[in-house]
Formats: sequence, C-alpha cells, structure tokens
Amino acid sequence: MDVEHLTKTQIVLLALLCTFVASIATAIVTVALLAQAPPAVPQTINHIIQRTVETVVPTTDDGPTTETIKETTVVVKEDELLSGTISASFGKLGIVHQGIGTTTPVVALGVPVGTVLITDAASVSETHAVEFGNDVVMYKVSARFDEVGIAVLVPTEGKQPAGFRVADVAQTKLGQSVVALPSGTGTRVGIGAITARYNLAKLGEGEAEASVRAIDTNISGNVTVGAPLFNMFGDVLGISTSISQGPSGGVGTFVSISDLTPFITNVRGTTTQAVAQ
Repeated sequence: MDVEHLTKTQIVLLALLCTFVASIATAIVTVALLAQAPPAVPQTINHIIQRTVETVVPTTDDGPTTETIKETTVVVKEDELLSGTISASFGKLGIVHQGIGTTTPVVALGVPVGTVLITDAASVSETHAVEFGNDVVMYKVSARFDEVGIAVLVPTEGKQPAGFRVADVAQTKLGQSVVALPSGTGTRVGIGAITARYNLAKLGEGEAEASVRAIDTNISGNVTVGAPLFNMFGDVLGISTSISQGPSGGVGTFVSISDLTPFITNVRGTTTQAVAQ
C-alpha cells in the first residue's frame, strides 16, 4: 500500500504503532543497561577537618611577624579510627591484681591519667600489683572519691606508662560513637554510642565544688570495673565503677574523667578534632 494513499485515520494509527514500538525498544535497552551496572557499595566516611596555624617569623627587622594559615582535609573511615584506638589502648591499660603478686586474682582494670592510675574504689585497699602488657608496676592508694567510686593510685615501684589523653565530656554529643575495653584480656571490646549524660555526684567544697557527670551508652554485656571508655580518636572519656554500674546507672554507664581531672591531676581534659557534619 502506498503511504500517500493512506487516509487520515490510517496515518494516525501508523504513528501510534511507531510510538508504541519505539517505547518498547527504549524500555528493553534501559533494563539491559541497568542489569549490567555494578552493584552500589555503601560506604560510611567521616571527614575530619584539621586546621593547622603556622607562624612565620621574619629573619630581619624590616617587616612585622606574619601568620600563614594552612588547612588540610583528611578523609578517614570510622572503623579504621576505632580499630586504631583499640589496638593502641590495650597496651596502656592496667590490670589490677588483688595483692602484690601477679598470681593473685584480677580485681579491676586501671586507667593511667597523667602520673596516676585511677580505678574502682571498691576493688582496692592498699598496695597492688598492676600489669601493663609484660611490665608490672606496684601501686598504693593515695586518694579515694567514694561518691563516684574512684580510687587514685600512685606508683611505688616501677614506671607507669604514659597516660591517656582525656577528652572533655562537655564536647561530646548524643549519638557519638564510643568504644569500651570491658576486660583486660584483649579478646573483647564494646562499641556503641552515647545515649545520655547527667550529674552523678558532687565533689569538693565551697568554691571548689564541682559536679561529676555520668556517661550513659548502649554498650551491654559484662564490663569489668575500671574499664575505660574512649572516643574514636583514642582519647579517654570515662571509667566504669561500682557506683556507675549501681542503681543510678548500669553496665553501660561510665564516670566522666574530665570532670575528675581537676581533683586528681589538676589537669583539665583536652578536646579533639571535630568531625565535619
């Protein structure tokens, strides 16, 4: 049939047929291309912004001192940060024995802060042997803060490893990722998030009085008293005690160490780099 002799109705029907065939062909090609696409790989990446200020001092007196600001952006995966924190922290974590020998039972864990060791007050009395990896240091109790279940120990024999950096609890946020070392064996860790912060007790008197906060997390399971809580950068946030695990808290509750540092070391907690939102 000659196209020129088609009626208007036949031309319209032919146009509809061509459109229908073209639509089917387009759909087939689209499905085929989607089937060949590689599967999406979900990735969670944190952007950590580091701002370094470098001061350049001129060698002559001809000009004033100038400051050069250098900004560096580093992309780090959160799981890599947590893994690094865990591996680095176990070597500095203290294992507190009941007596002056390492053959006596383990009663608690200890967290070195500054030049002292803090642990659960209900678990220590006078002198104790504390293991740090292959090293053993003898400690004696020098102060107690029974309101929050904290005992401060000082070394009498041997050298304490470098203390952990202390993160300021005031800079933490609800939902922030944290990791706990609930035992000293190195075979188990607890990873979770901060779920609440609240005042646990008051220490000091008069103008020196200050509140010590508790940090609630969703970490569960058995947590040895004296176990530390870290942020993803490896800075210690809290410590588990018999008081924090008591009626006002639970196994996932820790005592804020930055609130304690003015009383035990006279050193305020340090802050870490912020995670870009």
